[in-house]
Amino acid sequence: MKKIGLSAAVILSLASGSAFAAGGFALSCTNIAMSGTALTAKCKNAAGTVVDAKLELDSRFYINGTTMMLMQGSPTFANSKCTSLVITGSTLAATCNRTVAKYDLNKAIANIDGVLKFQ
Repeated sequence: MKKIGLSAAVILSLASGSAFAAGGFALSCTNIAMSGTALTAKCKNAAGTVVDAKLELDSRFYINGTTMMLMQGSPTFANSKCTSLVITGSTLAATCNRTVAKYDLNKAIANIDGVLKFQ
């Protein structure tokens, strides 16, 4: 498995006046929720229009007890015996093997012109 480095949230001002971040998707997205194993939100694109955005999170996180790490090629949430995925603000809480692991998705996911992407 290959570990993915996490970048700090750095705000970039664009000529259009829209702000986007390396990570930091929650700064320009609202209605952040989970739909199964996918992150969903309403995000602004470069034109300032709010669009529906969705990003599949399955097989992207390695969970060990209360620790959750971003790691490409990780077991699925089901294989990690996760029974619940809940998001509060930008923090994902996964209940796996009766233990809760949390991860702030804002550290690793960016809104790029209305599209959610791992950074």
